[in-house]
Amino acid sequence: MAARKTRFACLPINPHVQSSCPGPVVALCRWNRFFTAFSLRAKPVLLAFIAIGLFALMNAVIKGMTWYYDTLQVAFLRYLFGGFAILIWLFFTRPGWPSIAMVEANVVRGILGLTTGLSFFYALANLPLADAIALSFLAPLFMTMFSMVLLKEKPNIAALAALALGFIGMLIMISGKSDGGERSWFGIGASLTSAIAYGLSITMLRSRAQKDPHGIIVFFSNWIPAMLIAPLNGIVWEPVEVEHLLPFAALGIMGVAAHLCTAKAYSLAATARLAPIEYSALIYAAMIGFFYFGEIPTWNTMIGAILIVVGALIAVRR
Repeated sequence: MAARKTRFACLPINPHVQSSCPGPVVALCRWNRFFTAFSLRAKPVLLAFIAIGLFALMNAVIKGMTWYYDTLQVAFLRYLFGGFAILIWLFFTRPGWPSIAMVEANVVRGILGLTTGLSFFYALANLPLADAIALSFLAPLFMTMFSMVLLKEKPNIAALAALALGFIGMLIMISGKSDGGERSWFGIGASLTSAIAYGLSITMLRSRAQKDPHGIIVFFSNWIPAMLIAPLNGIVWEPVEVEHLLPFAALGIMGVAAHLCTAKAYSLAATARLAPIEYSALIYAAMIGFFYFGEIPTWNTMIGAILIVVGALIAVRR
């Protein structure tokens, strides 16, 4: 007994040691181990869910702003306000100056981010919100593919099953929607381009998120696109109404918060594990549609949402 001085001396799974520990203490030790292990598995998934929710809300605001301004101007103001928001974050966190390797890698990601943003903003302006988001769900497939090729990740059966469930859920959710109008093939092409660029960008994020400060990653993700797109705004610029400044500021803040959550999540978990969670954006879209636009979710939406949640839970337990 003299050797047992620590509070949780019965933490090792040893029946001879645990037999001399009080029952409640053994139960507490087991619960502590379970809770710690579950927290480590669940944290990146929770962060990914928060990020996708912020992106879904941001997409709804972007679609509204494209009614008043050109896609180029909306994209520029979103990245500009996001750039100022991340500067405030960096002022308080002070991660230090980036290395040459950080700059080179994140400039490439910034260019991919601009491609993703511009093409998706164009899709939002020319397609129904549900169609644009549904087509963007091809991104997790590209993410898994790129992670296997570039990062040499080997997704197991559980990860592939979660990905398949999410994809099936997405198909069910959009299968009940009928659109009698003409489809914008340019919008569809833009959405597919966005999915490919986003998949590659997230795969690169996985390789950099474990090395670079997350604030530095988000800094380049906002300022590189803002600087590249700024000259083009001289062609399409329209004076911004005062009442629209707050939505644009909110876009920047939501974008930064979502990118920080995404960077942290992908620094803690493999791409294939988090890819199915991308499908949860349809759940957020359904909620936004119900509470803000009075759209009642159909049975297709609810059944698909259940499959998406099941896929996400499999990703957590993998």
